[in-house]
Amino acid sequence: MDDRVVEFIRGLRAAGVRVSLAESTDAMRAMEILGISNKTLFRESLRATLIKGSDDFAPFDELFPLYFSSGGPMMQNALDDLSPDEQQMLQAALQALSGRLQQLMEWLTSGQGPTKEELEDLAQRAGADWAEDQQQSRWVTRRMLQQMGFSHLEQQMQELLQKLQEMGM
Repeated sequence: MDDRVVEFIRGLRAAGVRVSLAESTDAMRAMEILGISNKTLFRESLRATLIKGSDDFAPFDELFPLYFSSGGPMMQNALDDLSPDEQQMLQAALQALSGRLQQLMEWLTSGQGPTKEELEDLAQRAGADWAEDQQQSRWVTRRMLQQMGFSHLEQQMQELLQKLQEMGM
């Protein structure tokens, strides 16, 4: 988890949030003391140690779920509540969706977000390397969210619900 926090701090910096070494150390100490089992407490401890001003709340709020929505007890697997037949129907409906949006829906239903490598790939394709100031970094963050399919999520959810209804679920 330490590596994930370090990557998150890098992501904040890429988004234009100024995070000092001392603040990074404080975040790590808070994580050691408070643990990670309570997602709300974990999130608030990182926010308290890493964010200095209200201008930085938006990048924090956008990036936190990208880095910490997978790899542990913080999310649930939506498939656990479905029967095997319902799981097969859902998988068939998800397969009918295309590309990035299919992947996004799978992340949302399985309780696992993008891996570190997938996040790095998204950041690279969004232009994180050239982002030099806060405005450019925010653009990169928005671009990453677009690449993940968030801009079409509501439409895709409606299509998924329609497909599931057609399948009798």
